[in-house]
Amino acid sequence: MANDGKATRWSRRPGALVLALAILTVGCGGDDPAGSASSWSAASAPTGNAEQTAPPQHPVVAPRYTETGDLNALRERGKLRLLAPRWEGGGLPRSGLPAAEMREMGEAFARRMGLEPEWILIPRFDDLIAALNAGDGDLIATNLTQTESRETEIAFSLPVDQVREWVLVRRDAPPVNRVEDLGLLRLVVPEGSAYAESLATVATASTVLGDSAAGPDGMLDLVVSGEADATVMDSNQARGLAGYRDDFRRAWTLPGTRNLAWGVRKDNPNLLLALNLFLSEVKLAGREETYAEDLSALKTRGRLRVIMRNGPATYFLWKGELRGFEYELAKWFAGSEKLRLEVIVPPDEVDPLDYLAQGHGDLVASALTVTPGREARGFRFSRRYHSVSEVFVTGADAPAVETLADLAGRQVVVHRDSSYWESLQAVRDELGFELIAAPDGHDTQDILEDVMVGTIDVTLADSHIVDIETTFSDEIVRGIALGDPVEHGWVVRQGDTELLGSVDAFFKRHYRGLKFNTIYNRYFRDKRRMRAHEDHRDADTLSPFDDLVRPQADAFTFDWRLIVAQMYQESRFDPQANSFAGARGLLQVLPRTAKELGYRDADGLYDPATGIEVGVRYLDWTRDRFAVTLPVDERLWFSLAAYNAGFGHVYDARRLARQQGLDPNQWFDNVERAMLLLSKRQYARKAKYGYVRGREPVNYVQNIRNRYRGYVEHTPSF
Repeated sequence: MANDGKATRWSRRPGALVLALAILTVGCGGDDPAGSASSWSAASAPTGNAEQTAPPQHPVVAPRYTETGDLNALRERGKLRLLAPRWEGGGLPRSGLPAAEMREMGEAFARRMGLEPEWILIPRFDDLIAALNAGDGDLIATNLTQTESRETEIAFSLPVDQVREWVLVRRDAPPVNRVEDLGLLRLVVPEGSAYAESLATVATASTVLGDSAAGPDGMLDLVVSGEADATVMDSNQARGLAGYRDDFRRAWTLPGTRNLAWGVRKDNPNLLLALNLFLSEVKLAGREETYAEDLSALKTRGRLRVIMRNGPATYFLWKGELRGFEYELAKWFAGSEKLRLEVIVPPDEVDPLDYLAQGHGDLVASALTVTPGREARGFRFSRRYHSVSEVFVTGADAPAVETLADLAGRQVVVHRDSSYWESLQAVRDELGFELIAAPDGHDTQDILEDVMVGTIDVTLADSHIVDIETTFSDEIVRGIALGDPVEHGWVVRQGDTELLGSVDAFFKRHYRGLKFNTIYNRYFRDKRRMRAHEDHRDADTLSPFDDLVRPQADAFTFDWRLIVAQMYQESRFDPQANSFAGARGLLQVLPRTAKELGYRDADGLYDPATGIEVGVRYLDWTRDRFAVTLPVDERLWFSLAAYNAGFGHVYDARRLARQQGLDPNQWFDNVERAMLLLSKRQYARKAKYGYVRGREPVNYVQNIRNRYRGYVEHTPSF
């Protein structure tokens, strides 16, 4: 299959940009070109004379207006005004600066709501809340520390980040060896910031409030110039500045962690709910750090990240289940190596091979054609596991391409980055056709749809994709093949020889065997199954109970797709399900648990509406057992583990993780490893809550996360 680096119609979903954002560590953005859908407006007096410091170079300055209404009022205006301090809008956007991530996420949220993002830049940080409440903007989208005093003025979103507060000094300043040394420093912090409140917990000789319009760079300049000895800054901001400044260092870390969140007006509950659901998706669907490792190291991690596109021949959603030829092969291979499969769907605009090179995954399994050009880029293909022909396709009302001579004078449209382009370039002059690059954003599926309606004359596509389409439509006609059949292979990085050897051995052992053929026929030969998949593949429905889940999930600020993923894990969507322990219904709640939550009719748990309501309430109860200072995603993973195994066992696992030198605030690769140890006698006998079958909650959380991510790829959240 040609890899055109674009999403197919299977993956065009509102969550696509969110997944791209979730992969950023701390955003990397660039200036918008003139005419971008977002605009930057400097809010200053007088506005007409204000220097426009924010990107893009030629921003659209929108007229100012006052609006304090909730989400419906914003939709009537068609805009979401995002408030940020002016210093965040200026300068060269740099990787690592949190302002870049805030901007990307703010604009993504606006577009998710169907609104045009407009940035209102406020000169002074300490005027942001006043501007929000006055109706000069709709949402504060910046590094805003959540404090008790601010909670009396605005409503905070879920945390967008958790940070430490660092005391920063000149690079050549004397060391700070103990907290008492802070009392000898002259500290400067921005007026209106939360840092003065934090400094009240330590002894300082002098704390000066600096002009908040100066921003973090301005505070550091005062320190470097000697006008102050130190300043305080959020750790994420300081790390970003360290990317281009080397004239300061961290001298001390103030105690505790701080939540950074966004702010809305207190009387805008609908906007707050929508924002929280969006942020929850960003955090829960986010990927871990990038890395490039061979098979031995991957086995230590215990998981295999496979990059693939959504598509009828690769990976798709069917009746709430994840399916696809490539998906089933990848799941089979991962299991053979005792690894957990994680499917990674790259952002629409990113070439899967580039994603592999950047370390976002371990191999690409996306029906890629073996070509010299791809191998020359530093990738290695596995042995063949599939062969197809590249065939010409026309619409039903256009002349068919029955011989190569039929191409003379025709226009053939394919994507420039595809393998089809390479094949067609080699014969274009000889056969006398015009080769045209498809518009940006068009991929094979889009091109085939254009062929159906007659806006494209001829295209070239893999035969198995065309066969799937002709099963359901008589509006396209398969023509002659171009050249010999081409081979598909999985792709690894040049140096990953162990992984390549394992994949080759897997295909050598199983290619065209009974199980392989069963999987192949399911997607390419069994027309009845293919039609059933077609009936469900593009639907937004995940389960028969989506309409019952949505309001309950919204009431407790859960992503409804997460609840559906949990429901599948608990009961496979069977409302009459029973467990050996007596749990009942779609979300497998024990009658005694339901009673503790105020539901006394145990048989009522079999009713879908009641079972969902009680289950969501119980998940909310388990979430409340964990500190709000935890990252949003980690708090949810702990909640799911507690739902499955009980809060006490998660408590023991976090305590054991700390003893093992692992992070007690991170589930994956940390607390989950400690949970597995609690199945062993030497650890269980020292645990407050004793033995637990640790594999169950570990698999439970992992399966729900994987299914949830698949749901995000295929369905909108709103």
